[in-house]
Amino acid sequence: MASKAAGIRIRRSESQWREVLSRLERSDLSVAAFCEREGISAASVYRWRGLLVDSRLAPAASSRKSPFVDLGVVGASAASSPISGASLRTEIRLDLGGGLVIHVVRG
Repeated sequence: MASKAAGIRIRRSESQWREVLSRLERSDLSVAAFCEREGISAASVYRWRGLLVDSRLAPAASSRKSPFVDLGVVGASAASSPISGASLRTEIRLDLGGGLVIHVVRG
C-alpha cells in the first residue's frame, strides 16, 4: 500500500505495484534486500503480491465466495446419540498450506 521513501509515504496504484513486483522478480534479490534498495516496506510487498495473485486466479470480487466454510452443527451431545451413553468423536483438520495444519479432536 503506502511505502516510505526518504521519510515520505508514497501511495502506489495497482499498476505501479505490478511494476514493483515485476522488478522484484527480475532482480534476483531477496524480498528484504529488494525492499531495502527500493525503500519499500516488505510487509507492503507481501500484501500486494498476495492481493495481485488472488485477483489473477479468482473471479471478480463481487462474485467471489466467502473464504469461510459453514460446517453447520459440528458434533452432537451424547444425549442425542442413538446409542445411549455413547460419545461422538468429531475431528476437524485444517491444512493452511506451507506445512501448517490445525487438527482439532473432540470426543
